[in-house]
Amino acid sequence: MKLISSQSRGRAMEVEKSRRNIYPTHEPDDVKRTGQVFIVRRGVPLGISSTNFYSSSDSENPFQHWAIAVKFIDGKWVRIEGFNIHGRLRAGYRCSSSKPKGTIINVEDTPVSGIVTFRVWILNFLSLQWLKASLYRPVRFIMASPRDLHKLAASIPINLPFYCLQLNDCQTWFLRAMYELQKYEKVI
Repeated sequence: MKLISSQSRGRAMEVEKSRRNIYPTHEPDDVKRTGQVFIVRRGVPLGISSTNFYSSSDSENPFQHWAIAVKFIDGKWVRIEGFNIHGRLRAGYRCSSSKPKGTIINVEDTPVSGIVTFRVWILNFLSLQWLKASLYRPVRFIMASPRDLHKLAASIPINLPFYCLQLNDCQTWFLRAMYELQKYEKVI
């Protein structure tokens, strides 16, 4: 029988607590304003080795987590994303005054090659990721409130009842959310 240290147990509890709190029940800020849309890409570690489930680096392995970040004109950042929670794809929402961890990519600079790096292109070509990436239309600027984005995150339809890499994952969620974000698009 393997004994688990209290420090390891504490880290595991922090990871589980942060996963449970990824979608707050309410966003009070309903002031509509201009926001610039970004893609956040983070490497996904093959195992949980710290309290950060997702790393801040793209280079750790070929598996990438995608999220949408919006920087509003007042400096507020909102990040929406899909997460694997206990084998189910769930919405995530976070509002902060600082930019999200990971590689921040300007949507204007992201043809498919900006999302799928050449280093992992062959791996992704054999999967469905290249097809997913080629189908999205980027939204550069929006006129919305953080509450609008909170509601948008909750409204993304989940077609499968389970999380499935390549079929129903954070990248699938990202593309659905990018499509839904078009209703807030502001042409500048």
